[in-house]
Amino acid sequence: TYKAILDYRGWQPAEAVAAAPDWRGGGLPPGSGSPESLQPYLFSSGSIDGSTVSLNPWSILDRPVGFDDGPGQGEWSLVQRSAGGTELFTRYFDPTVTMMSRGGSSERSDRTSFYEILPWHPTTAVVEIREGASVVASRTVSAHAPLVDVTAPVAGEQWMSGETRIISWQASDGDGDELVYDVFFSDDGGGTLEIVANRLTGTELEVSVDEFPATVGARIQVAASDGLLTTTAMSGGFHIGPKAPRVAILNPSDGGAVPPDASLRLSGIGHDMEDGRLEGDAMSWVSDVDGHLGHGSELMVPPLSAGMHTITPVSYTHLRAHET
Repeated sequence: TYKAILDYRGWQPAEAVAAAPDWRGGGLPPGSGSPESLQPYLFSSGSIDGSTVSLNPWSILDRPVGFDDGPGQGEWSLVQRSAGGTELFTRYFDPTVTMMSRGGSSERSDRTSFYEILPWHPTTAVVEIREGASVVASRTVSAHAPLVDVTAPVAGEQWMSGETRIISWQASDGDGDELVYDVFFSDDGGGTLEIVANRLTGTELEVSVDEFPATVGARIQVAASDGLLTTTAMSGGFHIGPKAPRVAILNPSDGGAVPPDASLRLSGIGHDMEDGRLEGDAMSWVSDVDGHLGHGSELMVPPLSAGMHTITPVSYTHLRAHET
């Protein structure tokens, strides 16, 4: 579920995003397309408590044409208006009810929220949030988009397993607006992006190299938002070294006992950052008393020799092995 939530922001080819730093002056009008068939989309969210609407920082990011273009339905709406008052796009929605857990049971909260993705018109001057015909909140487009530059990692860096690294950037805004940042990672030279962290207010992020797959085409992208207008910057390419898979025993339990004439069920899981879940011959089992027991994430073995055994699963991938 958490992976699906992170992925909801979508995957994006990155080159066109980096090439359009000022959405007001250089964004793609919805429906115009581009060589990459991309157009800017507004990612908007907020909470509603009675008559009070609190808006989160918003972002404008490129996504494939048709990513989320429908008019929606509901009693509430997000309306993009030009400086002359022309209605450019309207998205209708119903806020999501927040459920609260109290005393072991869930109950409905008076607080609701919304999260809407809608096509962005570069000539938009203000976005209104309406309940019916009443404007209850709005966000005005500032005169200048932020400026941002990734300072680390630099091109040609080598990130190795077990290390901790700092991703850093510098940014400014001509309007003096407070900025928030989203950080993305690419393992294919910037062709696709996966979100690492969002809504950061500082200009650096400490990461563990072990959370990233091995690749010779790693790049980091940072998106800076003034609450609405968004600019992105991409790092130079760098390398991430290979790392051993991880493995865990599900059965037997530590200190468990098995009758001397009973078969033993062995169960474990292995995971590799590059290859994903490891199954079949990628996992083997060894007893320090009886030696090799077989291959597989699940298997039954004949009765073991009497005495204390240490059972070790070994996961293999790309000629790397890890034991636990």
